[in-house]
Formats: sequence, C-alpha cells, structure tokens
Amino acid sequence: MSDRYDLLVDRHDTLVKLLINTGWIDGSLPVGKSEISSAINEYQEFHGLKVDGWVGQITERSLIAPRMCGLPDVIRLGSDLPRFLDSHITWLLKILFKVLMV
Repeated sequence: MSDRYDLLVDRHDTLVKLLINTGWIDGSLPVGKSEISSAINEYQEFHGLKVDGWVGQITERSLIAPRMCGLPDVIRLGSDLPRFLDSHITWLLKILFKVLMV
C-alpha cells in the first residue's frame, strides 16, 4: 500500500478551500477540474516543487503551512488588496532593528 494519495480525489473540498485561501483560485468563480489542475501546477512551480499536478504529501504540507504574513501567496489584480496597518509596519521595523543591532 502506498503512502501517497491524491488530495484532489480524496479530499476535493479541502483542496479547493486551500487553493482559494492561498490565492491560487478565485473563490467567486465556479471551480472545475481544469482550474484546479492549473492552480496546482502554478502553485508547485511558484514554490519550487516538482510540477507534476499531484497533490501528495510534499505539496499538501506546503499548502497547509502557516503563512507568516497572513496574506495569500497570490493577490489577483482587481481584487481588494489587503493593506498593512501602521502598527504592523512599526512592529516589523522594531524587530528588524533589534536583529540588525545584535
């Protein structure tokens, strides 16, 4: 028995939600198999993974990994672009200053 499985087949809804949350699929449009397949290939290429269209363990781990900034990988043109709050930028600059001064 193989430890590989296809997330597209085994947990289709989970995969679509992950791709929408990470910005690879527009959640306002109908999602078909070709859109999912294209998004998976683009995701794998963007993240330096083997582009095989297979959502196995490595691709899945990459998809479910927390995003440190809380933003999707891809923000489509024309979408509501998230804005950084001044407090977030200040916080980041304080951390960078501490790191650089050590």
